[in-house]
Amino acid sequence: MLQIQEQERSRIARELHDGISQQFAVLVVELGRLAECRDLTADVLREQLRQLRAQSEEVARDVRTLSHRLYPAALQHLGLVPALRGYCARFAEREGIEAAFNADAGHSSLGKDLSLSLYRIVQECLHNVSKHAHASRAEVRLQCYENSLQLRISDNGQGFARHKMGSVSGIGLASIEERAKLAGGNVQVQSTLGRGTTICVNVPIPNRESGLRGGPLS
Repeated sequence: MLQIQEQERSRIARELHDGISQQFAVLVVELGRLAECRDLTADVLREQLRQLRAQSEEVARDVRTLSHRLYPAALQHLGLVPALRGYCARFAEREGIEAAFNADAGHSSLGKDLSLSLYRIVQECLHNVSKHAHASRAEVRLQCYENSLQLRISDNGQGFARHKMGSVSGIGLASIEERAKLAGGNVQVQSTLGRGTTICVNVPIPNRESGLRGGPLS
């Protein structure tokens, strides 16, 4: 778990340095140039301010995305299904990759820890889809049975060879497996070159009397 935490912190640090920090640096430079220009016409000034506003809005969106990754407020207030549905919609809009979400979860409820683990698994899987799969479509499916729950994430991307599954670096499979293991479940990965990847997570549903409480699943 310490290794997983350090990997996540390292990723966030890279995003802050390579993304948000550089965006702010560009804004500072552009504002400095604008302040030093003394012969700008009103139209030129208006256009440059419009561009700076657009850049500022992009930085704000990136900050909101990073904040949501750190802890999803929708998960706490709305429950797992609405939070995942919203995340898939935002992912599709942001990455230009279709992300269908389907849930057949009855009226069960999950504890906070399990809900967060499943949410993080979906985040990691869709991150892999956007960065590694070269896919045009992904699907997240959540199915609830009497005593267990199945989370399936699939894509139509390039896949990878089964014998290389254990050596694939940078796609977070260890993190996904560890989260599932801590929830008492397991992970099955099916991937074929040129035919996409499917990650299936099966976890037991905690007893409602165990004291674990969380938002509604649906």
